Amino acid sequence: MSFRMLDLNLLRVLDAMMIEGSVGGAASRLSVTPSAVSHALGRLRALFDDPLFIRSPGGMRATPRASEIGIKVREGLHSLEGALASTAFVAAESRRVFTIACSAYVSAVLLPGVITRLRSRAPRAAISVASWGPGLFDRFEAGQIDVLLGDFVRVPDGYECRDLFEDRLVWLMGRDYVLDSEGAGRRRPLEALEPDRAHRTVLEYGFVRRVTVDECCGIVGNPVGRSLDRPVLESLPHALIAPLLVKQAELAALLPQRLAQLFARDLRLDMVESAAAGPATAIRIAAVRHPAYGRREPVVWFCDLLAEVAAGLGGLSQEKNTTGEEPHALPR
Repeated sequence: MSFRMLDLNLLRVLDAMMIEGSVGGAASRLSVTPSAVSHALGRLRALFDDPLFIRSPGGMRATPRASEIGIKVREGLHSLEGALASTAFVAAESRRVFTIACSAYVSAVLLPGVITRLRSRAPRAAISVASWGPGLFDRFEAGQIDVLLGDFVRVPDGYECRDLFEDRLVWLMGRDYVLDSEGAGRRRPLEALEPDRAHRTVLEYGFVRRVTVDECCGIVGNPVGRSLDRPVLESLPHALIAPLLVKQAELAALLPQRLAQLFARDLRLDMVESAAAGPATAIRIAAVRHPAYGRREPVVWFCDLLAEVAAGLGGLSQEKNTTGEEPHALPR
């Protein structure tokens, strides 16, 4: 294959397919018709002598050859974009899509404030959120993700890491979760089930990240009037569903306090401090930028905006109940 004869527009199609995972999505991103993308994909397959993308239940899955090429193509397109773009970033005129990787919990805490400021300062810009999962760090290294947001224990040298906010785990429980003096003994099995988050980490590309509670959420309470050796519901993959279950099924859930506060008042739920302390319940969310792509002016500007929103969150409340009423606190 002669690079001199290569139609560079085909590389834009390959990049769009890597990002979107479908012909329709790539067509929308490039503002062309799906048939044009299909035609370009046929030419790419002939050029590389590889199917590149294979149909799967979740969309078009990239072949190993496409994944290898895609990372290098993304790097090249970013270099071209940087060479052709204006040196000055004007937020009010920017149409950039800022892409962040974070959990649903971090999204719920940060995004409302970020969206408000973005509408005011960069009304034409947009935000895209990617969830933690396979291939995410490949996208980050290729410049397809601007910022990683998470609870990092270790970040490799060269990457910019900026602390945003702190949190801690608390119990969230319904008003029907009543414990009288005779039920004090139930505190012990609940305490034993509180997770040790300090040792629940994942290692990816040299990053050590503590798994956020909504990636592996445990609802560790028991129904009212039942004392069991193990919880009736041991785990739940989506922390944002936990408050609804707590309200309707008379359970207690261990959640980050900032997330619990979003539901406590509206759903008339109580927050009670966890018996554990220190690393097991502490959460520290930071923003990480790439050594190369993260130094670009738009990304630096967006990270400053994230830090501004995080600073506005304020400190953690010491209140155990956000409704102003006496909570049904677990006995100590």
